[in-house]
Amino acid sequence: MINYTAFRSTRNDSVFTNVEDNRLKIGTVCVLLHVNTIKGERMMTLYEVLGCHTNATYEELKRRYQELVLKYHPDKQENSLPATFLEIDKAWKILRDPEQRKLYDDQLAHTRLSEQPLIYATLKVSELDRHEDTLNYSYMCRCGGLYSISQTEVGLEDCFVHCEDCSLIIHIKCDNEK
Repeated sequence: MINYTAFRSTRNDSVFTNVEDNRLKIGTVCVLLHVNTIKGERMMTLYEVLGCHTNATYEELKRRYQELVLKYHPDKQENSLPATFLEIDKAWKILRDPEQRKLYDDQLAHTRLSEQPLIYATLKVSELDRHEDTLNYSYMCRCGGLYSISQTEVGLEDCFVHCEDCSLIIHIKCDNEK
């Protein structure tokens, strides 16, 4: 999830985006962006908090916000967590403003792109080197390292294997040949 913290700047700079330090500036108000992860798990986006798609219209966002406020407002529910309501409110405050929403969407796209693994190759199981003695498949990486996977791990579903020496990944498409 991307959390926003706003503060007022004393300078009147033009609008800019600096993704490196996760700071956006709109006029004299700076918005700090923090992309949070918990133990490698992806947090919910503001769209997911409201239960909407990223291409939702203003009216859809507003309708969903109003539904959630009725459901989770602390005055309406005894056992409703205030944190839930605050997350819903924060999501609405950012997504209702076209400028802030565009900045959020840009940062979200940047975050998603940076989280995607670098896939070196997409291969079929039949293209891997099979080792009968160790019951493994392997494939040579461009760095000189090795991708290695046990024959028992190669099943009916596609899988991803990391190189032992670098950050590259291969995508193994299952072709039902072992």
